[in-house]
Amino acid sequence: MKKKKYLAWLLAAAVMCGTLAGCGQSSSEGKDTGNQSGETKKLDVVLTTGHEAFQNAIDKYVEQNPDVEVNVQEIPTEEFKTIIKTKFASDDAPDIFPVFSGDEAESYYENGYLADLSDMEDVVARFEEGADSTLRTEDGALYGLPIEIQLILGYYNKDLFEQYDLEVPKTWDELLNICEVFQENGITPIALGHKEEWVTQMISYGLNATKIQVKDPEFYKGTADGTSKFAECSGFLDTLEKYQDLIEKGYIQEGSLSTTADQQYEMFVREEAAMTFTGTWGNAAIENLGPEFELGGFQIPGDEGEVFGASASINGGYGVYGKSDNLELAKDLLAFMVSPDILAEYLQDKGPSPYSDVEVDLRTAIKECYAMEEGQQLCQFDNIYWAPGVDAVFYKGVQEMVAGTKEPIDILKSMDEATEKANK
Repeated sequence: MKKKKYLAWLLAAAVMCGTLAGCGQSSSEGKDTGNQSGETKKLDVVLTTGHEAFQNAIDKYVEQNPDVEVNVQEIPTEEFKTIIKTKFASDDAPDIFPVFSGDEAESYYENGYLADLSDMEDVVARFEEGADSTLRTEDGALYGLPIEIQLILGYYNKDLFEQYDLEVPKTWDELLNICEVFQENGITPIALGHKEEWVTQMISYGLNATKIQVKDPEFYKGTADGTSKFAECSGFLDTLEKYQDLIEKGYIQEGSLSTTADQQYEMFVREEAAMTFTGTWGNAAIENLGPEFELGGFQIPGDEGEVFGASASINGGYGVYGKSDNLELAKDLLAFMVSPDILAEYLQDKGPSPYSDVEVDLRTAIKECYAMEEGQQLCQFDNIYWAPGVDAVFYKGVQEMVAGTKEPIDILKSMDEATEKANK
C-alpha cells in the first residue's frame, strides 16, 4: 500500500478509534489581513519547546511583511498549560498559541478564547482525511490546526541486536526473550525515566491500542462519565501486569524513579541499555546525543494472534485567540506556519504529516515503526476523554507500581474513584 493511501486510511480510522504552495511567498499576498492603514501590526505568539522551525517561519513572514511585528515566547508544554489559564482570565492571551485536544480545549472555545478556524479553507483542504478529527468540537468548529502525527515506539540499538543475533520483536513474548538475552549478558534491556510523569504513559499507551482500543473503540469515551470502568477492563489490567512484569524481572533499570527522560536517552546512547520507549518526539533528542550505533525503531507489540492497533496521536497543534485584536492577521500567520516547506522542516525529526501535500523524509527509526503499523487501526493514545484529574492518578499509580507499593488492579480502582469524584 502506498504511503499516502495508507495515511489517509489510518487517519480516517481515528474517528472509529474514539480519538487523530511553498514558503517562498507569503500566504498573506492578496488577502485582507486587517492592515489597511499602513501602521505596524503586532502579534504575540507562544511556541512550545522544540518548535524552532516555526520561529524560522515567523522570521520569514516578518521579512515578507515589514508592517508586521511578532513577539515570540518559547515555553515548555506543561508550564504553558498553566500559564494560559491565567492569560485567559485576564483577557491577555497571545494571538497564536499551542492547543491540545480534549474537553478543556472545547471549553476554551465555548468561552470565546479559541477562534473557529473552519474558514481557513485553503488550509483545511490540505488535511489528510481525519487529521482534524480530534481538534473539532461536537458542532464541527475547528479550534486548532494539526502539525504532526506522533507515534509511540521502541528505539533499539541495531548493533547490539546484530551482535546477539536478535530480530525486532513482533510479539510480547519475543520482546521478553530479547530482554532475557541482554540481561544474561550484563546489558540492561530497557531504559526509562520514571521520574517524569509522562514517561509512565509510554508502555501503557503503546499496548492499550491493541489491548483496549481496537477491541472496544468506545471504551475511553465511556470512562469520562464512568459508563466504562477502568477496573473492569481486562485489557487495561493486562497492559499494567505486563508493565509490572518488566519491572519485577529487572528488565527496566534499577533506580528508574530517579531517572529523567534526558537521562534515559543518555543511558541508551551510552549503550548501557539496549532499548528505550518513548515517542517520535524523542528521536531528535537521541540523535543529538551522537550515538555511535545505528538507531532502529519498532512498534510495542501485543500478544501473538491479536489484532494490533497503531498507537498514534494528533493531540493538538496551534490555535488563534478568539479575542485577538488582529484576528485575520493571526490566521494568516498561522497559515504560513503550516505551509509545506515549513512543516517538512519541522517534521524531519518527528513524525508523519497530517497534510496531504507535505512529504517528510522520516528518520530511520520512525520509518521502521511506521512501516510495521501499515494498515493498522489508528488509536489516539492521549487520555483526552478521561475525566479531569484521572490522568494524574494514573501517573502516580504507575510510579507506585514501579516502587513496588501498588498493584495494577489498585491503580485502575483509583482511576474509577477519581472519575466518580470528578463527576460529582
